[in-house]
Amino acid sequence: MASSAAQRRPVSRLQRTIRSLLVISGIGITLALINTFTLQSDIRTAVGPQSDGQKQFFVAAADRPDVAVFFKNLKPEERISVAQNIARYDDPKLASLIAKLLGDFDVEARTELGKSLTKLAKTQPQAVADQLKERGSFQQLAITQSIESLGTSAIPYVIKTLEVADARTNAVSFLVSQGEASTPALLPLLKSENKDIVLSAADALGKLKARDASPQIQVLYKAAAPADRAAFLTALSSIGDVRNEFIFREVLSNSREPLPLRSQSALGLGRIGSATATELLWKYAYADERELANSSITGLQFAGEPALSGRKTFDLVTAKVASGIKGPLADGALTQALANPSLTKEVAELCAERPTLVGPLLTTLKKLDLAEQGDLADSVLRALLTTDAGKGKVAALKSVDPILTALVARRESGA
Repeated sequence: MASSAAQRRPVSRLQRTIRSLLVISGIGITLALINTFTLQSDIRTAVGPQSDGQKQFFVAAADRPDVAVFFKNLKPEERISVAQNIARYDDPKLASLIAKLLGDFDVEARTELGKSLTKLAKTQPQAVADQLKERGSFQQLAITQSIESLGTSAIPYVIKTLEVADARTNAVSFLVSQGEASTPALLPLLKSENKDIVLSAADALGKLKARDASPQIQVLYKAAAPADRAAFLTALSSIGDVRNEFIFREVLSNSREPLPLRSQSALGLGRIGSATATELLWKYAYADERELANSSITGLQFAGEPALSGRKTFDLVTAKVASGIKGPLADGALTQALANPSLTKEVAELCAERPTLVGPLLTTLKKLDLAEQGDLADSVLRALLTTDAGKGKVAALKSVDPILTALVARRESGA
């Protein structure tokens, strides 16, 4: 009997295992059937006629973690239908649903989703503005267009999104795009207890060049922790208010200050453009630190032609400054520098896209010994060929000299 019982045990275990597998398989098949039925039911609801059930489906779908996958797996015509059907309803949660679906690669579906979001923005502006927290480029394009459709009336709703870290960058971009209309709403935020909101407001006001914000940002800069000084100084630099010139002069002249702050101060002085500001910038345009020198040159370019007034030194630095300025003083400075044989190559490259300098460039070209100074001639030709007037003059010179003809051919071919 003992032997008989031992022989039955393996059979009994095998049977139990098989039964368990059959049960599990049955459950799996049942769940799959339920899932398929549910999926088909969801599709019929989403693409079907307008109804309370369809609205509830869309509202609930905003919280579904699989909604993007559900949308992606629809047929193209079904995606378009769903995108259009959402516009039938008015509920704040639909803004979140549309934002999630906008990540799809179907261009036509995204277009329809964008239209639905724009319609929703008229009745749910805050819900749509809240979607500025989305990072995807597809989402942001449609979300921004929807908010922009509201014009300046959207500003209060976008201002509120500055409380959300993920939305701040996009919110600032929108507020700046609205111009001066955003300034009154941003100014009070400079006194917020939330440091990040203050920094975002200062950033936006700086980009808006809001002089009304200058005194308060100056106060914030003076009281700022070291990690925040650069942000406030950048805002002041962007505004370019003469009332801040003393700050920029102090920072630029202090070798102990971080180089980025000194460079930003140079840009601020350039935007102010006073005689005292440009005088200091000329000094640092010759600095050994390349970043500082380049920022000073850019600052002088911001100042425009007044920065060149009375200039008597026409070296390469002066030519670099003049290359970023339009006007007779800038043309004169470049012409003077071009006449210096030791600077011909570098200055010629700075004369590109300036029709007013075609004459001086031609004069320089004719003075060159083409057989010995081919590289210099090539630099001059490169500049001439950047303007229609220059191209016309070069065309007339092609048959004058065989070497020049070859240089012109090489330059025109891009070799």
